[in-house]
Amino acid sequence: WDSLCRWDFDIVEVSKECGGKPLLFIGWALLASPNSQQTMASSCDMKDEAVEGYNFIKHLGIDQGKLCEFLRDIEADYDAKNPYHNNVHAADVTQT
Repeated sequence: WDSLCRWDFDIVEVSKECGGKPLLFIGWALLASPNSQQTMASSCDMKDEAVEGYNFIKHLGIDQGKLCEFLRDIEADYDAKNPYHNNVHAADVTQT
């Protein structure tokens, strides 16, 4: 969570690490927090200490599966050939 809140966050590196799907990753990490941090920690066999986040899932009653599908659909509509207004830029704007 702390890394997501930094101004020097490297969205290009995140895009490489998540297989070119940065909007799905960042959108889910922010909008589904702290649930997303707990899921990531569990899948990486890490101690679940992440409790920070916006908690939109709980407060707005958002279904996590539908959120992921929504983010996938948005990301799929970006033209990868566009050098600026692409999914990496969208993820960067979402993070900041």
